[in-house]
Amino acid sequence: MARKLQSRERGNISEMLFKVEATKRGFQMCEPICDIYRYDNVVQSGHTFWRLQVKSTDNQRGEDVFQANSGHGRGKRTRYRKSEIDFVAFHIIPTNTWYIVPLAALRGRTCVTLYGPERRHEGMFAEYYEAWHLLRERRPCTFCLHASAETPAENSVSRDLSRTPAEVRANSGLLWGGMSLDERNLRVMDGDAEGLGMVLQGVAADMRMRRDWPQRQGRWRYGRPRPRGV
Repeated sequence: MARKLQSRERGNISEMLFKVEATKRGFQMCEPICDIYRYDNVVQSGHTFWRLQVKSTDNQRGEDVFQANSGHGRGKRTRYRKSEIDFVAFHIIPTNTWYIVPLAALRGRTCVTLYGPERRHEGMFAEYYEAWHLLRERRPCTFCLHASAETPAENSVSRDLSRTPAEVRANSGLLWGGMSLDERNLRVMDGDAEGLGMVLQGVAADMRMRRDWPQRQGRWRYGRPRPRGV
C-alpha cells in the first residue's frame, strides 16, 4: 500500500503539473533559483511576465466542494501582497482542475472555497475556473508608468517644487514626443526600439531627479541654506 503523501510533496507535484499545463498552452516558464520569493513560477506570454504562486488542495468539505489555503506561513496564515505575486493558481488534486485567480480577487483572504467540475459555476471564484486566458493579458509597462511625466501625482519629477507645472509639461513633451502613455506602453511591449529608448530616457531623468532631490530641498538657487518653515 502506497504511503500518504505529505503536503510539501503534494505541493511539489502540483507545481510540476502546473508547468506541464502552462507549457501545453504555449506559455514560457521561468523559475526562481531559490525559495526566498513568494512566487513559485514566472509565466511569460509575449512581452508580459506574471509572478504566480501554486496552491494545491485535496481538502474536500462536501460534494465537489474543496477548501484551499490562499495565504503563506505556518499556523496563522498571512495574506500575499501585490508587491509579491500577481496570481494564485489553485490545483484541486482529486479532480485535476485549476483556478487561475488574480491576487486582487482574493481581497486579502487566506482561505477560499472552490468547486469541482460538476459545480464549477458556483461560488465567488467561478469566473476563474480554468481561466488560463488571464495569463495572456497585457499589462502596462512598469518603466513607462514609473517614468512618465504625464502622471504627476505618481512621478517624482512632479515633487520637485522648484519647477513650475509649465516646465514639467515642457519636459514631458521633450522626453515622450507627445505620445500618450498607452501608445508608449504598446510600442515597448511590441519590442519597438525607439519606444524603449524613450522609456530609458524617462527612467534616467527620474533617477537624476531622485539623486538631486535632497540638495534641492535643502538649499536655495544660489546655495544659501533654506530657512526653516519655507
